[in-house]
Amino acid sequence: MFTKVLKNGITAILIVSMLGMGTRTYIPTAYAESTDIIQEQEISNLLSKLEIEGVQLDKDFTASVNEYSATVEYEVENINVLVESGNPDSLVTINGEPMKNGNTNSLSLQTGKNVFLIAVKDTSDLTNTYTLTVTRKEIANNPSQNIEPAEPVKPVQQAEPIEQSVVNSAIPIQSSRTNSIQSAAQIETSTEVQKTSKATLSSLSVSDGTWDSSFSSSEYTYHVKVSNDTKTITIKPTASYSSSTILIEGSSSKTIQLEDDPKTIISVVVSNGDDDRKTYVVVIDKIE
Repeated sequence: MFTKVLKNGITAILIVSMLGMGTRTYIPTAYAESTDIIQEQEISNLLSKLEIEGVQLDKDFTASVNEYSATVEYEVENINVLVESGNPDSLVTINGEPMKNGNTNSLSLQTGKNVFLIAVKDTSDLTNTYTLTVTRKEIANNPSQNIEPAEPVKPVQQAEPIEQSVVNSAIPIQSSRTNSIQSAAQIETSTEVQKTSKATLSSLSVSDGTWDSSFSSSEYTYHVKVSNDTKTITIKPTASYSSSTILIEGSSSKTIQLEDDPKTIISVVVSNGDDDRKTYVVVIDKIE
């Protein structure tokens, strides 16, 4: 009896030859197990869900689309973000900080643009990164604009000296009230100005590459082109205030290993207190 089995093929053919009988061919059903394994590896570092509680994304979530944005009102200081990976063993981080896979995570917002880099790393250390940009609106009205002007003093006829004296004494009182209101407005406006963030950079540079624009402390996303054979790059950030702390990809290390991917996204997080934080994003683009 002769038997031939193709283990990795689609068809296994068994040929059985027996004395006094003709040759028979049997073709059983086979399964492409290797294809299933490849497909499982492809989806192991993808998100299966990305949602912001009570906030609409600019488009419906799709695992193969890596950039999303949303806008919230000025009054919204924190958002609850739900991230879930199709692979329960994968590691999910947001701006370098580990997140609970499949659970809601609270993130604080600064006024203006907030960039969150959501990285999904599988057991093979393959990483897929999603970018979520949330814009918190500026305050709608200046507090001083809501103060009603004081009523003008009506002219009084000079009938008798006594009445004129009464009128003259009333004018400073009205003026004093107006000045008090203006002073209160100035104090409130001054208080609003004092809330300026200290979590900013005064400079940001890299060891190699060409920038798409010059650095500004109020701009938070930059693209840098490097040659295709560049293996590492060093980020050099300087805080505007010495009391601030800086983390690059969640670490104090300034040297980043570049993968073979054409694009590497690097987060530079500046913190000055618990509720004062800014995130700068440097996108490294490899060119031929």
